[in-house]
Amino acid sequence: MTAAVCIKCGAMKVGAFTLCPKCKFTPESGADQARSILLSDHNMDRAALEQVGEKIAAGVPLTFNEAAIAQMAAEFAEFRKHPPHSLL
Repeated sequence: MTAAVCIKCGAMKVGAFTLCPKCKFTPESGADQARSILLSDHNMDRAALEQVGEKIAAGVPLTFNEAAIAQMAAEFAEFRKHPPHSLL
């Protein structure tokens, strides 16, 4: 199970791409999905996620490497255009 922080309100949620139970935001753009993956337990431990969530909730702006975000978003878009025929 993936723990993640909502990039809009800072609430903890299950899954980087899922609906936030607090603010109802769902990351749909490639850039929002990339930020959401970065703010998940795939990249941070639970304590760090909670700290980031508190910052977002307090209105502290986060700084992301926007070039890396754009690259991840482009990779998501490419994958959607050419998904694998089988994952097995």
